[in-house]
Amino acid sequence: MTTKHFALLISLILLLIACNKDDDDSGSIEDDRIKEIVRSNKETGVEVARITINYDANNRLTEVTEYDSIAAQNKVLFSVNYDDVIETIAYDEGEFNEKLLVTLENDRTIRREIHAWNFSNWITESISEYSYSDNKLVYSFQTLFTNLIGSEANRAIAFVYENELLTTVNDTIYYDDGLSRSIGKTEIQYDGNSVTELAEYDYYNSGSEEGFILSDKEIFSYDINKIFIDKYENTYSGEEFRGTNEYTISDKGSLLSFLPYDSPYETNFIYEEGKGNFRDIFYSPIDRNLPTPITKSGYNKEKINQNGLDVLLDFYRMFN
Repeated sequence: MTTKHFALLISLILLLIACNKDDDDSGSIEDDRIKEIVRSNKETGVEVARITINYDANNRLTEVTEYDSIAAQNKVLFSVNYDDVIETIAYDEGEFNEKLLVTLENDRTIRREIHAWNFSNWITESISEYSYSDNKLVYSFQTLFTNLIGSEANRAIAFVYENELLTTVNDTIYYDDGLSRSIGKTEIQYDGNSVTELAEYDYYNSGSEEGFILSDKEIFSYDINKIFIDKYENTYSGEEFRGTNEYTISDKGSLLSFLPYDSPYETNFIYEEGKGNFRDIFYSPIDRNLPTPITKSGYNKEKINQNGLDVLLDFYRMFN
């Protein structure tokens, strides 16, 4: 994402989508839909913020609101309208800020557009299009706009699979002058169907040499109703351990709580019976495709029952 609100939203979406599908990108209706997300102080238990997701009689998400428990103020974060495309408006201090347009075809996301509000009109920031093969996302092409008359660059992301599991993601940028260069890549390792390691690499070219250098690494471990992700960052002195994020999962596979290593807050998730379409609106095909602890290709079926959230990421970033 290129701008603040939708970048923050994606941190939320990736963490809370409840879905009864597997790894495909087909449209979904959640069985246990998320209703509220509560952020509290780890030590005191004092609530600091509460997000509420509202649905209409047709089980379609209509609005996301946030209540600031300290300031005792409630505000609308997003509103959703339905037509040929799904239109989501983000608000900043009650004013238009950004707009997300999602186009579905045969229950698959084939196009996503982000537009920024500029005083009196909408300006296109990015357009993303997606290609599929054998029920798998194989290619994403994104155009990034810098103004009304031209684009800065085109970004292409290719997905490589082995034995039905995603193993490599290659990220390349193409410029208007026809030149291209690699941005980086992601490599995923498994033990059976369980992710054990996810490593991100940056591409470098010093003139005399070029290649990939490790940027960040995540190590996954599992216990009954628990998932632990150890975070490492590559520095000049080598790989440095940053901390461990802890996730608690219900017997149904739904995320109950999240404890980040570098935040004084914990996040708890409240569900309700019913159906919804949360992920069809916000959750991009790329995000769905990356294996993480609660995906078909990313969790240990013997330890965690997958009937819940698709992805776990750093939800706390939404508040920071």
